[in-house]
Amino acid sequence: MRIAAYNLPERLNKALRQAFGGEVRVRKEKLTEKSADRECSIAVVTITSSVRKDALEKMPGLRHIVSASTGIDHIDLEECRRRGITARNCSTYSSNAVAELAIALSLAGLRDMGRMLGFGRALAYPPTCFYHIGSELSGKRCAVLGTGGIGALIAKKLLALGCTVIAYSRSESEELLGLGVVYVPLDEALASADILFIALPSTPQTFHVIDGNALSKVKDGAAIVNIARGELVDSAALLGHMDRLSFVATDVVEGEAALWLGRPMKVRAVSDLVRKKNFHLVPHIGASTREAQDRLAKETIAAVKEAIGSIRDRPERR
Repeated sequence: MRIAAYNLPERLNKALRQAFGGEVRVRKEKLTEKSADRECSIAVVTITSSVRKDALEKMPGLRHIVSASTGIDHIDLEECRRRGITARNCSTYSSNAVAELAIALSLAGLRDMGRMLGFGRALAYPPTCFYHIGSELSGKRCAVLGTGGIGALIAKKLLALGCTVIAYSRSESEELLGLGVVYVPLDEALASADILFIALPSTPQTFHVIDGNALSKVKDGAAIVNIARGELVDSAALLGHMDRLSFVATDVVEGEAALWLGRPMKVRAVSDLVRKKNFHLVPHIGASTREAQDRLAKETIAAVKEAIGSIRDRPERR
């Protein structure tokens, strides 16, 4: 049994080696056609690997892919199904970390923390700082788009902070309804929220769900926080609305996969967005906490053990 671990954090590589010993082959490279391990039965990857047909063709023995991530849109699931390869993610490890980041981004935007920290580092206390008017999160009407694991936690944290919470999602959570969250159509969520929190999954149906038409419904002075995927927001359309929004704070940007692969950013609007003073970007750090990484190691090991058991129970490929 060979387990190939591609471009994983050393902390996770160590956990895999402790759990599976010599069966693990650590690869520093991302999974590509060139780095594909022909002999491996299980591949462990992250979102930095784009697992497509060209790589899968080079891995005739591959039976399972475990992605050490919440999202799984970097894997060609249709091609995996065609080849009898199962692919699974680690769905819950980062939920709290990402939800906390969503709250942090909203608070940072409301208090213009980027600029204020700059003054502090320079030991600059211009008189205007004392009259700088920020805003409080408590009392805001917040719309959470997508109430899966992460979105539900965001909603709960917002309620605890004194916000009114509305939500748009494919399915309604009975727990959130019991806590006072009101589900509304997307157009109403867009039009009435002070802050929009985007926590929808990345699917063909949600690609550019926040497009020019959707943005035109967002009221002047509202804010957007995105901790889902950059492709949910049409960057070019967003650029045209930045001057009337309070701020946009995001952990993701459209086309960022190119940056993971060391390639230039192809979405030109993103380069323009980062020059906007009210556009706040952090580099996909939602899951970057010690606690989340500990949970990730446990979930990844459990998924690999499940895959090994499946192979031993069904030694022949379908």
